[in-house]
Amino acid sequence: ADGDTFSTLMTDNNIKPADSQAILEASKNVYDITTVRAGKKIDLYNDEASALQKLIYKINTEEYFQATKVDGNWKAEKIKIPYVIKIQTVKGIVNEMLYTSALEQGIDELLVLDIADLFQWQVDFALDIRNGDSYKVIYEARYLDGNYVMPGKIIAAEFVNQGQSYFAYSFTDSAGDEAYYDQDGNSTEKMF
Repeated sequence: ADGDTFSTLMTDNNIKPADSQAILEASKNVYDITTVRAGKKIDLYNDEASALQKLIYKINTEEYFQATKVDGNWKAEKIKIPYVIKIQTVKGIVNEMLYTSALEQGIDELLVLDIADLFQWQVDFALDIRNGDSYKVIYEARYLDGNYVMPGKIIAAEFVNQGQSYFAYSFTDSAGDEAYYDQDGNSTEKMF
């Protein structure tokens, strides 16, 4: 069963049942490690005597779960992935479709999807796109260990469709809620 994946992994890697149980206990209020599914990667780190000392599991793109043996006891925690953020700008011209044009111009697929999502209320990407439409995006590029991983938040963007410019600027309010607004301070998301 899916729920047995963690137990199976521990058994297959000759991890002592006491350690497996202690990790489960330590993780109880941090992250339910039993939700790990087959096919997902868990890194196991042993000491010189081949005893498990650390377990790391990437939960999603934002954080990972770590269980560490400290003085004989297991400590579990969720840790924010320590990306290095570099502000980057990309721009391009659309030929027939935003998606294929951007990919041909070397733009990250995830960023292309974010651009389309950002302007979905202003531009019908299926019907309104014309050759010569253009875009410019300032965004947070995420790096880990010196290697580019993925795009982060879009800071500001412009999409020119049939000569009409549409803008989106990221803004975080005092409550910590983030949204996008145009140059006049109006939400870029249509209200229903």
